Amino acid sequence: MTSSLAGSAARGAAITILGQLLRLGTQMITLVVLARLLIPSEIGVVAMVTAIVGVGELVRDLGLSNASIQAKDLSTPQRDNLFWISSSLGVVIGSSVALGSSLIAMLYGEVALQGVALALASTFVFNGLAAQHKASLARSLRFRALAVVETAPPIVASVLAIVLAATGWSFWALVMQQICQALLALVMVVVAARWMPGLPRRTDGMRPLVSYGAHLLGAQMVAYLSRNIDTIVSGVRFGPASTGLYVRAFDLIINPLNQISAPSTRVAMPILSKLQSDEDRYNAFLVRGQKIMLIVVVPALTAAIALADPLITLVLGENWTKAIPIFQILAFAGIIRVCGYPTYWVALSRGATKISLYVNLVSTPVFVVGIILGSMLGIEGIALGFTIGTIATWVISLIWYRRAAAAPSRLLLLSALQMIAATVPATSVAWFAVELSSRWGAIAALAIGAAAYLAVYALTVFVVKPLREDLRTALSTVKLIRKR
Repeated sequence: MTSSLAGSAARGAAITILGQLLRLGTQMITLVVLARLLIPSEIGVVAMVTAIVGVGELVRDLGLSNASIQAKDLSTPQRDNLFWISSSLGVVIGSSVALGSSLIAMLYGEVALQGVALALASTFVFNGLAAQHKASLARSLRFRALAVVETAPPIVASVLAIVLAATGWSFWALVMQQICQALLALVMVVVAARWMPGLPRRTDGMRPLVSYGAHLLGAQMVAYLSRNIDTIVSGVRFGPASTGLYVRAFDLIINPLNQISAPSTRVAMPILSKLQSDEDRYNAFLVRGQKIMLIVVVPALTAAIALADPLITLVLGENWTKAIPIFQILAFAGIIRVCGYPTYWVALSRGATKISLYVNLVSTPVFVVGIILGSMLGIEGIALGFTIGTIATWVISLIWYRRAAAAPSRLLLLSALQMIAATVPATSVAWFAVELSSRWGAIAALAIGAAAYLAVYALTVFVVKPLREDLRTALSTVKLIRKR
C-alpha cells in the first residue's frame, strides 16, 4: 500500500509538473504577447465580466467534482447522477449569465460588457458536461491523461487568441480564447475518460456526496467573493484601463500560482484521502508537499519583487509601468497564498468542507473591508487590501484546522516562516542592486539584480541548516520522480 501510493504520488507529480510547466510557459508567453497587442482597457473589459460571472463556475460544479474524488467508494449510479447534476447546473448557470448580461453592463456602465457576458455563458455548459469526466480521471489516478486534457486546450486557445488579437479582434480575442479552451477540453476529456453516463436514477449514498459538495461550494463562493471583490471594486471605481493594469499584474503573479495549486491538489488529495487513518504518514506527506512548493515558489516571487521595475518594463513594455507597484504587492500575497495550500488539502481529504466554509465566512469580511478601504488610496490600495485579506485567511485557517481537523499547523507555519525569512537577505541586496544599476538601462538592472539575488541566496542556503534540509527534501522527491 505504501509503495503503491508513493509510486502513484511520484508519477502523478512528475506528469503534473511537466504538464503545468508547459501550460505555465504557454500562459506567460501569451500574456506577454497579448499585453503588446492589446491596451489595458481592452484587457480590463473582459476581466470586469469574468470577475462577476466566474462565481457561476463554482455554483455549476457544486463541489461535486471533489466530492466524487474524495469518496472512498463511488458506484456507477452515483457517478452517473453526479454527471447529470453538474451538466444541468451548467445549463442553468449559463442561461442565468446570458439573461443577466444587461445587468452586468449596467453595473459597470460599459455597454460592451453585455456582448462579452452573452458569449462567455456558453463556457458554463461545456464545463458542466466535462466536470465528472475530469473527476473520473483524477479518482483513477490517471494523471497522464489528465495532464494532456488540461495542457493541450489552453495552448490551442492561446494561439487562437494571439492570432485574433493580431488581426484586430480587440477584447473579443480573449473571449474566443475562453470559449475555445472550454469546448476543446470537453471533447478531449470525454474521449480520455472512456465512459458514457447512464440515465439518472434513485440510489443510496447521494446525500453525503451532495452535502460534501454543498459545504465546499459555500466555502468556495465566499472565498471567490473575497478574491474577486478587488477586480469588481476596481472596475466600478476606476474603469477598464486601471482594471486592466491591476488584472495584468494579478495574472503575472496569482494565475501562475493557480497552475500549481490546482494540479498539486489533484495529486495530493487522492493520496491524502487514502492516508486518513495513518496520522503520522498523513502529516509527513502534507508537510513534505508544502516544503516542495515553498522551496520553488518563495525564492521566485521574492526575486520578482526585487526585480519588478526592469522585469515589467522589459516583459510588458512601457505602457504597463504603472502596474509595477501592484505587481510587487501582489507578489507577497502570492507567497502567503502558497503557504496556505496545505490547509485546503486537509479540508478536502478529510471531508472537512464545513470547516472551510466557516473559515472563509470569518476571513472574507477582512478581505472586503480591506479592499474597499484600500481603494481610497487608489489601485495600489486595492492590492494592499487583497494582501491583508490573504494573510488573515492563512492565519485563521492554521488555527481553525488545527483545532477542528488535527492539522499540523505549527509545522506548516514554521516551515513557511523559515522559507520566507531565508529569502529576505537576497531580496534586499537585489533590490539595492537594481536601484544602483537602473541608470544603465532595464536589461543591465535585471541582469545585475538577478545575479545579486542568486549569489546571496546561494550563500544563505549554504549557511542555514533548515534551508539545506528543505532543499534536500525537494531534491529527494525529484529523484523519486525520475526513478518512476
